[in-house]
Formats: sequence, C-alpha cells, structure tokens
Amino acid sequence: MRFTIVLTWFAISLLFAKPECVMFLYDRKPLPDYFLQAYDWVVLPPENETPAALKERSFYLKKKAKLLAYLSVGELRPEEKELFKELQRGGSERWGSAFVDFRSERYRSWLLKRAEELIKRGFEGFFLDTLDSYLAFAPESERGSYEEALVELIKSLRKRFPEAVIVINRGFEVLERVAPFVDAVAAESLFYGLEGEVPKEDRRWLISQLKRAKRLGLEVIVIDYLPAEEYEKRREVARRIRKLGFIPYVADPELSEPGYSCELIPRRLLIVYEPEDLPMYLVAHTLFQLPVEHLGFIPELVPSNELPSVSRDAGYAGVLIVNLPNKDERFERWVFSVVKRGVKVFFAGSVPLSFKALKKLGLEVIEKPGRPEGVELKLPVFEAPFVPREREFGLMPKEGRPLVLVKTRKAVYAPLAITPWGGYAQEGALFNDEDLWVFEPFTLFNEVFGPLPFAPDPTTEGGRRVLTVHVDGDGFNQRSEVRPGAYAAEVIRDEILKVYRLPHTVSVIEGEIAPWGLKPEEAPRLERIARSIFALPHVEPASHSFSHPFTWNPDDPHAQYLPYGYNLPIKGYRLDYRREIEGSLKYVSGRLAEGKARAFLWTGYCNPVKWQVRLTYQLGVFNVNGGNTTITRAEPFLRNVSPLGINHGQYFHVYAPVQNENVFTNNWTYPIWGYATVIQTFELTEKPRRLKPVAIYYHFFSGSRFASLNALKRVYAWAMKKPLTPLYLTEYAAAVLDFRGTAFVKKEGRIEVRNSGHLRTLRVPVSAGYPDLINSKGVAGFNEHDGYYYLILDGSGYYEIAFSEHEPPYYLKSVNGRVVSVKKTEDGMLFELEARVPIEAEFVLPAGCRLYFNGRPVKAKVKTGVKRGAFKVSCSY
Repeated sequence: MRFTIVLTWFAISLLFAKPECVMFLYDRKPLPDYFLQAYDWVVLPPENETPAALKERSFYLKKKAKLLAYLSVGELRPEEKELFKELQRGGSERWGSAFVDFRSERYRSWLLKRAEELIKRGFEGFFLDTLDSYLAFAPESERGSYEEALVELIKSLRKRFPEAVIVINRGFEVLERVAPFVDAVAAESLFYGLEGEVPKEDRRWLISQLKRAKRLGLEVIVIDYLPAEEYEKRREVARRIRKLGFIPYVADPELSEPGYSCELIPRRLLIVYEPEDLPMYLVAHTLFQLPVEHLGFIPELVPSNELPSVSRDAGYAGVLIVNLPNKDERFERWVFSVVKRGVKVFFAGSVPLSFKALKKLGLEVIEKPGRPEGVELKLPVFEAPFVPREREFGLMPKEGRPLVLVKTRKAVYAPLAITPWGGYAQEGALFNDEDLWVFEPFTLFNEVFGPLPFAPDPTTEGGRRVLTVHVDGDGFNQRSEVRPGAYAAEVIRDEILKVYRLPHTVSVIEGEIAPWGLKPEEAPRLERIARSIFALPHVEPASHSFSHPFTWNPDDPHAQYLPYGYNLPIKGYRLDYRREIEGSLKYVSGRLAEGKARAFLWTGYCNPVKWQVRLTYQLGVFNVNGGNTTITRAEPFLRNVSPLGINHGQYFHVYAPVQNENVFTNNWTYPIWGYATVIQTFELTEKPRRLKPVAIYYHFFSGSRFASLNALKRVYAWAMKKPLTPLYLTEYAAAVLDFRGTAFVKKEGRIEVRNSGHLRTLRVPVSAGYPDLINSKGVAGFNEHDGYYYLILDGSGYYEIAFSEHEPPYYLKSVNGRVVSVKKTEDGMLFELEARVPIEAEFVLPAGCRLYFNGRPVKAKVKTGVKRGAFKVSCSY
C-alpha cells in the first residue's frame, strides 16, 4: 500500500468506540462533511487538504472522524529521495519509491519531527506503512537490527504522542513487541489482491496472522481490491471479511476512489449543468435543486466540463443532467461508467447522447416521428398542461415505465419515462419554457433516486416549524415619518426589537454609520443606536458589508440594475471585496457589539464568487442571503421557492429562507405595505409540503414609513399566533450545513444517523411506523404533519432510529426550542430542553405516568417562565 487515505472506524485503547467502517483513498482533495461524519478514523497522505479545510469549518462542524496521517516508514516517497541518498537500498518500480535503511537515527529523528509537524497541522494519529520493506533487501543476519529499530520508532511515537491513534500495516515480524503501543493492524489482499483472487494457502496464512493480532487485543482491518463496477461483489467480500471478525474495506486497486466497508446510504446527488451561464441562474439550480433537497438528497452542482468520478460507495444516489446540448464520446463514456456502477441517471430537458448510445441504454429511437395526434398521460399534470410538440426524434424504453405516450401516424413514443438505469424527460415533457413543472417532481424523483429512509429537515425543530428573523442594515440612517427626528433604526429598535423579544439576527452597513462613512457628522449618534440594538439580549450581531456592493461578481451579466453604481459612494473609498467582508465584521465585533459578529449577510444581488464564500468560512462566520422564495397566491409556483442555497465547490452559500420586503414592495416603490403579502408565502411553503421555515426578513428602512412598519407588525402578529420554534438565523444556517453533512450508515438491521447535532429533525412518512423511543438513541419524540412524522432529536449528533407498529407510551410531541439531551431512566425518560424564549412543551402521557419540570409536577401541555430546564417522565407501571 502506498500513499493512501484511510477512513476507518476502530478503537483507540479505551478512548474510542469499536471501529466498524474503513475507507482507503489516494487523493489530495478535502473530504466532504458527509464522510467526516460517517467514519471514525481518517488516514490521509500528508499533503491532503482536509486538515486545513477543517480549520475553516470548525465554527460549525463537529466531526466524528479522527484524522490520521500516512507515514511511510520503510520507503521514501519520490519527493523525499534527495534527503537520504546514502540510506537508499533499491526501491519499488510500481510506486516509484526507494527502500530506506531506517536503522539510521537521523532518519528516525526526521520521521518523528515530521510526525510532530503533522500533529500541529491538525492530524490526530498515524498510519504507518511499509514496515516490512526491509525484507526485500536486508540479509537475514541484519533483519534483527531492522526490527529493533522499528520497535524503537513505534515506542517513541507512542511516548511522544500518547493520545494519538497508531495503526500499522502488517508488521507481523514485531507484532507482539509493538502491540502495547499501537491500536490496530491493517493488511491487504485476503480474498482479492492487486493481481486478482488470492490463492487459498496465502489466505490461510494471512488469516492466522490476523487472528494472532486479534488475540493481542488489536483491531484488524482487511483491504481487498475490486473495481467500483463490481459493487455487489464488493459487498459480498466485505461480508466474508466481517464474518471472520475483521473490519473490511474493498476498493479499486489504485485506491483512487472511495470503496466499501459499511453500507453508507447514498445521499449525494450530482446536478450537471452546461456552463453557459452562472449556475445560480440556471434551472438546474433554481428548479431542480429544491425537490431533491426536500427528499433528503444533497445536491452538488457541477459543470459538464468538470465531471467527477461517481459511485455508490462515494455516496452518490444519482445524477441529474439538465438541459445539456449534445455531448461528445467522452461524456457518453462517463455516463455509461456511472450507470455501470449502479448510480441512477436522469436526463431532464434534453437527452444529449448519440443514437448509438441511446440504443445501448435500451431506448428505441424514432427519428422525426411526425406531428402528435394523441396523448396518453400516466400521471396527473401539476403546474402547467402537457403540450405535445414535434421533435427531431422520439424515445421509447424497451424496459421501464413510460409516463407520457405521444401518438403520431408513424409511431408511439414516450417523451417522459422511468427506466432501470434512471430515466429521461425530453424538452417540454417535465417542465416548460416558463419554468413551470408539467408533472410533480417530488414523487417522480423519489421513485427514480430513492426513497431515502429519512429526510433531514432544517425547516423544523422540536416538532414545530422554525421561525427566524433577520434584519439587513439598509436604511439604518434614514429619517422616519413615524417619529419625526428619529432614525428608522430607532423606530425598529423601539417598536419591533424591544416589543417582539424573539431571537433576531441584526446587521449594519459600516459605511452608513461609521465616522469614516457617508455621514461622519451623524456617526456618533448612529453608532450609539447600533450599540443599543446589539446590547439587547435577544439580538445577535452581523455585518451587511462596508459599502453595500450591489454585485459581488462584476462579470455577472444579470447584475445590471445598479441604482448608485457598484456600491455606496463613500468618499475616498475604492471597492475592495475583502474589506467589505473582513473589515466590516471586525468593525461590528470590535466597535459596536460585545460579542463576535456571527454572520455575514450578502448584499445586492447576493451573488458571491467562490473565494468570497470561502473567506467567510476562514473568518468563522455563517454567510446568508439571496435566493428568491416569493411564492404567493398570484404566483403559486415552485419556481418561486428557492433551494437551501448553492455550493461553490466545497463551500456553501446559504440562502435566506424567504425574501424580504424590498422584493414584496417592488424595490421599495409600491405598495409600501406590500410586505404583508409574505404571509401568503409562509402559508404556501407550509402546505401541501413544508418547504421553508417562517422567516421574517426586512431592512431598517421598514421603520421609515407608517405603511411599511404596520405591514411588519402584521407579519410579526401572524407569526406570534403560530406554534413555531424561534431560532437565530445562524442556528438555521448551521442546520442547513448539517443537512449536507448528515450521514446514514446501515448496520445489522439498524440505521445510524450521524451529524454535528445542529440539525435535529428527521422527516419520515407515517407509513414507516411509530418511532420506538425505547429502542432508539437520541430520539425524544415526534410530531405528525401532513402525512409525515417529524422526529425530534437531541444535540448528540448520533442517532439510531427504530420503528414499531405501536405508538410509544410517552414522548415529547413538540417544544418551542431544542432538545439538549434525552436519557432513559428506570421509570421513564429525562429530557433536557432549551429555547430562545420561555419554554412551551407538549408531551404525550398515558395513565400511570406523570411529568415533572425541574422537580415540580406539571401538566402534559405546559408553559414555563424559563428558557432551560429538565422534564422527567415518571411511570408507575
């Protein structure tokens, strides 16, 4: 094994849980949160970017994985050969490495120093490879000295890094001597090696050595090799390895892609678009991302010229290919490799393959089928009628399920169909030219790619729909007609923020209120107002930039409406995007607020580019705003409901759940009271499906006019009457990021759900049965809504969910906050709850059970006067 990444689950003495899953991968790219939750140990080559990426994510990511660094003991990697020319003893042609005499004290000191550097970089242990390379060159008489040096090195590592995880590759010659200082042994090629099936005699010998390691109390990892296309065979081999008592990992011989160890239930869904425009404006994003997110999948937008390797073992459930023009043979080969690996592919808006490729997929091609004369629909239309059209070619699957049949004089063809490998929708068959869905996408994609056992759901917390409130800084310094002489910010402070004591995320534009901004003479008063707002206990500070750029990407052709140029005309200032983000955050944190600003709220078109989004990660703040959720009864279409956000490679830009009053007032023109229409948006994103939280989002300038202020009060009053869970915007943003990092792992008839504990709701159809709290972990209860159970989870980030035909005797039905922890007791359960407002909770209790809050008996439906406390269910039966 050479220079690989190993992701593994195994025990570290008494400090860590018993490992169950491993993965080897030779790659430099940082691992997604999804993998860092699913696995317990991650062994990476030293140059891998994951440790640096984790530092950028530390403000929200609570990973389960331990990072272990790959260290080659007996061989020098190509880039290391110049360091120890005198110690080289031949080498490996396959890997381009050189054997090294590691008896040298200088070399071993170098290894220890390298190990120390890796620990400082963020690694938490080591995977020691090439321990037995000396057997290839050392004479029999010298092997003992090599083994002494090897034992001494491992002892030194353990002494210097007592809490580090140490895994060795083989090392059978010194096993008994190093066993007290290492945690696990790995070995390759038990059933299938680099050259194919392993001979039985070699297998028997290796099994005997591995059992020897087990007797010494070590965990044992077995790595076998099979190509990704043989994914079912991989699972069979893994079962055989696990049956022997070892931890399996089966991967491609080059270790270039994730392999199989445990059944990681795929949630990733690749959405491929043509890079003819910015992805945030393409239907691949604006139309298709929402329904697959709602189903629980993690959409990843990629351009068609940057196609990654895709497999189920890499966590991919499917590929959506949207509106692509005809592609070349290279693209077709990629499509067939995806299909061959058992990942579903769905073409939408076009099927950009040659006739030869289409036929290879089992599709009959009807060239120029002629004018449609009849239509047969196998499912009801949704937002727009199906309009048949003449086509250059029609398709008919030889296997699968046609959903629409079009009849012509020449033939019958199906422009929309589900097939064994996925499916397709020709132009106009699934969505029309106005971006309206002809057929309902949720059920369709659930059948094509799913279903998943659960859908992580950031719209809901504690069994209730989430409520967020956030304020953009615009208009802070405007004078208000509501109170002559007052600024709009004072009106918002006094008539909204002090009245509705909900969690608010409030931002300011530095250039509007700072002494070096637009109005230096008014700055002292404006800054005092800002400090008084940030001093409110239910307000978290945020920045809305320095000069409010209208576009964060000057190359964006859609960003043409610039009312006052690219940014506010601040004297002597030249637009600097880094200054807009980093500088304004420092201003809010250092001059206005007692605590650190926790969010950066994008301005204008909210169209940041990758480096700008990454900068917010590096600064440890959530980045939010953008999206276009404005659905109303006049425009009740899914195109007006945005997805959770958009990925820029590995970084994610979180959208505002619902748009602000500037949109509902047509850019603050008419009607000024138009924000009251957002109540329709809240209602239409609740039924027939809960697609969004309730999100009150506005600017300070709403305090400048009577009409806008009254509309805002009406919206607050509507929300206050609803059973909601108020959260800070950053808590919602953390749940969105956690949605993308939540991993499902299937083990021995159970499913483990692992994340950072920010997202604490799973949605499951009621047909799955009642959640069984007694046999589950981390589950406090559930609430039913429109045919789904919304499971209420605690903050542990580790959950096991069991189901039953019978309703549990007692459980938490809803709370306007979060479950910190849930524990079983001898006579019931103990729930620790917290909320941003005084706790209101409802429990289901049978006869013979009583509910206590902080030791006092209370009713099953209770309002408290505090924001944190313990509820205990105690049953006498």
